[in-house]
Amino acid sequence: MLNYKEIKEQNDKLELVLLKDREDWGTKLKPLIDMIKDITRVSEAQVIMLSYRHQLTDKISEFQNRLYKKGASFDYHFKESFLYYSSEYNLKLSGGEKEKFIKSDLRELKRQEYMLESHIEFYYGCIKTLDQMAWAIKNKIHVTTEQL
Repeated sequence: MLNYKEIKEQNDKLELVLLKDREDWGTKLKPLIDMIKDITRVSEAQVIMLSYRHQLTDKISEFQNRLYKKGASFDYHFKESFLYYSSEYNLKLSGGEKEKFIKSDLRELKRQEYMLESHIEFYYGCIKTLDQMAWAIKNKIHVTTEQL
């Protein structure tokens, strides 16, 4: 069976790591906004933006692989718990009761999946922000060239 205390500690650590990663990406993206305001720094901003976009795409792939592994782990433990509650548990449980017991037992594993899904969505949001910055640059260049 699962060591729930250990998994809860892992979740707490994972939550801190993900929070730090979000803060890091926030501090990376904020200076770009100032850079695109200055027409002389636009090309530098574009290079950095493309680099960040590539890094985020790699991170999404990495986290999707982790999420897949967590899902497989959850399915395995769900099956093990189902067998336990079907054959070894002291009380006879109905199907719905077994499922509730199992979901309660595996809630910390499911929480890991939710945290990873949320972080993947955060990465997609960062990419969307970078794409919007690219459109802002395009519009800024277009307006600047029209004025000349």
